[in-house]
Order: sequence, then C-alpha cells, then structure tokens
Amino acid sequence: MRYLIILFLMVTFVFAVSLDFPSDNLYYNKSNLVLSCTGLGNISLYVDGILKETKMGSELTNFSINSTDGFHVWNCYSDNETNFASVNKTFVVDTIAPSVEILNHLIGTPLNLTFSIIELNLNKCYYSLNSLNETVNCYENITLNLGEGNYSFEYFVLDKSGNSNSDNISFEIKELTPFVIDKITFKKYMDWTNFTLFLIVDTSSDSICKFSDSSVDFENMNLFDATSSRKHNISFFNDVSLNKEYYVKCKNGDKIVSNSSKIEVNFESFVFEGGLIKSWNEIETARRLVFETSEDLNSLQEVEVSLVHPITNAKVRVEELNETGLENPKNEVFIYFKIDWLNIEKPDYDLALIKFKVGKDWLEENNLSVHDVVLLRYNEGWEEQQTYFKKRYGTDYFFETQVEGFSYFAVSSKIKSFEKTVHKEERQIEVVPETVEEVIEEKNSSFFLVVILLSFLFLLGFGGYIYSHRKDFGK
Repeated sequence: MRYLIILFLMVTFVFAVSLDFPSDNLYYNKSNLVLSCTGLGNISLYVDGILKETKMGSELTNFSINSTDGFHVWNCYSDNETNFASVNKTFVVDTIAPSVEILNHLIGTPLNLTFSIIELNLNKCYYSLNSLNETVNCYENITLNLGEGNYSFEYFVLDKSGNSNSDNISFEIKELTPFVIDKITFKKYMDWTNFTLFLIVDTSSDSICKFSDSSVDFENMNLFDATSSRKHNISFFNDVSLNKEYYVKCKNGDKIVSNSSKIEVNFESFVFEGGLIKSWNEIETARRLVFETSEDLNSLQEVEVSLVHPITNAKVRVEELNETGLENPKNEVFIYFKIDWLNIEKPDYDLALIKFKVGKDWLEENNLSVHDVVLLRYNEGWEEQQTYFKKRYGTDYFFETQVEGFSYFAVSSKIKSFEKTVHKEERQIEVVPETVEEVIEEKNSSFFLVVILLSFLFLLGFGGYIYSHRKDFGK
C-alpha cells in the first residue's frame, strides 16, 4: 500500500500542469505573444481569467495570442489533472514609447538641465554630450561643468519593454555671451498675436539683461529677470503696429558683455480662407523659428525650422484642406493641409518639424491605434514620413514628424501598398487587354497570310518548272 501511494504521488508530480514560457513578470513591446505550458489531455489557456484557447495536450503546448497594453495574469488548465498550474504567471505589454522633454537648459557654470518624463515602467536613462554617453538617474536633474565651445546634448529614456525616446538641444558657450536666442515663436489667436522670445541665459554671471523694442541706450531699456527664467514673453494686440525692431543687451557691472542682438519682425499674421499666413523680415540670432497655429486650425499644431544661417523676408503659409486635387492616398485620410515657405529653402535649415493632432473618435471609427497614424507628403506621389506619437491630452493624440521639405500633406492611416510613382523622366506603357474576338481575328489573319505565302511559293516553283522544260524543248 505504501508503494502505491508513493507511485501515485510520483505520477501526480510528473504530470502536473506547468507553465513553461515565458518566465514570470516579463515585459514586451509587442502585442503578439506565444505562451507555452505542459500537461496531459486537453490544455486550456486562461489570460486575466478569460479562456483564450483549448488544445490537445502534449509534452509542450504553444498558444499564440494578441494582447492589449497593460499588466496580465495567465495560467493553463488540464482536464486530465482537472487542475491549473499551482502558481499564476504575469507579463506586461507596453508598446508606447516614453515621453521625454528637456524643459530648461540655462547656460552657465554649472549647466543645469531639467526634464519632463512620462513613463510608468522606466528602466534606464542616459545622455550623450558630444557623442560621449553617461548613464544617469531618471528621477534626478543633471548638472554639468562646461567650458567654452559648441555642444550637442541628447537625453535618452528607455522603458522595461525596450521602447525608447529622446530629446536634444544644441548650444554654444562663449565668455562674453551670457545669452543665446534659442527659439522664437509666433502664435495667432482669435483677436491677438503672441510673440515669444526664448533665451538661454548664463545664470553664473552677474549680468543684467534688458529688452527693448527700439535701439536705445542700455539704461533706458526695459529690464527683465534673465536669471530666473530663460523665457521672455511679449504679447501684442492686432491694433498695435507690429513692424518693429527688438533688441536684447546684457551688462556686467559697467561692461556691456553682449552686442545688441537685433530681431526685426514684421507681424503680418492673419486668417485667410481657412488658412494662416505669417511673415517676418530678418532674424539674426535665432536658432529655431516656430509657427504655432493655436486653435485656428483643427489638426495642424506647429511648424518648426532650425536655421543654419540668418534669413530675410521669409514667409510661411499653412492651410487645412478637404481635398488637394491630387491623386488620393490608398488609406483613410483624417485631413489634408498645405505648407508653403517663401524665401527659405533647404540650405537655409537643417531640420524641419511638423506637429499635429488626431481625435480619438477618428481612430475608433477606423479601428486604428496610435501606431497606425502617419503623415504623408506629396512628392510626385504620396510618401510616408517617419511619424512619432508624442502624447495624449483629453480626446486628442499628438504626433511629430521630421520632413525634408514642404508641399501637400495628409494625416492618414499607414498605406498598405503603394502604386509605383512615375517620374517625369520615366514613361508609363499602357497595356490594353485583348478581347477573345481580337485574339481569334488575329489568329485568322495570321493563317490567311501563311496560306497566301505558300501559294505564292508554289506558283513561283511551278512557273520555274514550266520555264525550264520549255527551254529544253526548244533545244
């Protein structure tokens, strides 16, 4: 009797249900997974308490599932053992990349950097400074001691599923330049225009920076606190003359430590036939120009260019369209828009960004996820642009795309197949299908020609034969 009990326990242990793959509490950045378990008889897979599939058991039974993002619990049930595995296993699916933004980078010694990171499953953070990498604590700000020179800084964030994202800045530190104009933005509202000047300021110096809308003496310029914030915001209403020159000067004691940085702006910004137009004369020191469309447009949020050198008499025009008059993309289109730049070409900038948003209703109506959304640019045919999902706010999803140029654009679902684009130097050969009657007629014509040819050859040979015999007969 003792041996029977031992044998029963051994059989029960050997044939108990086991969860073989994957290991417990793994993270995935994809939704298609394979779960494996071992047991006898029919094996059933349960995920989050819901039966997914039942298969005839063997030494190893694999189940393929398509899972949603989030934390999940799974187990297998064997009808032979009439039991589940003794312990549940878990896994996490996370297909969305972290959100990261460099909030502040005030030039100084030391250089203080702050960040905004949105991610529930943080794994690792590191930065690259002029191509040298350094791992850091994701929850701490960064302080760097830098000398004069040009710097390229990029901050990377990785989650436990392997998704990653980054943000970057480039700047220059000079002894006698306590500030750099990093970015200038223009935003059009219903009845007023906002002009915002972003300064990177050297907080380690004792310099006092001032701002003025005219070239006046330093003492008569308007003082602003450059050491507490890098952002200086000036708003203008439409009834004010906006064609002015703006200046920034900094002073350390009795010494002017920066030349006057002139920003000559012509605010010709107004709504026209559903679109917006913005122009400015000359930007001498700005690194980036940003045109924020605000609530005037439904989808397009922002157009940004990073300048290589100063520009003169530049103008940008943006317009949302219901149609373009061009061939339509193959998939669902949320909206079309057109962006035109005047007096600014690709050599004038090295980076161009377009930011837009898509409503939750449109995604649900077309059964799309944020990873199915793409920006298309028309360049002798619709071309997909590398599109990144940035964040969600309320019922809107926000995206960002880097583009090589400007023309017509379409916010669309990803195109499954493209027809080949025929360029100007190419010729398209049109192939017309033949009908059955045309094939029969062609065959009959060919047969008729063969008969005529054979008849001609026969008559020619027969005539030659008669001619030769007549010649012999004459002899």
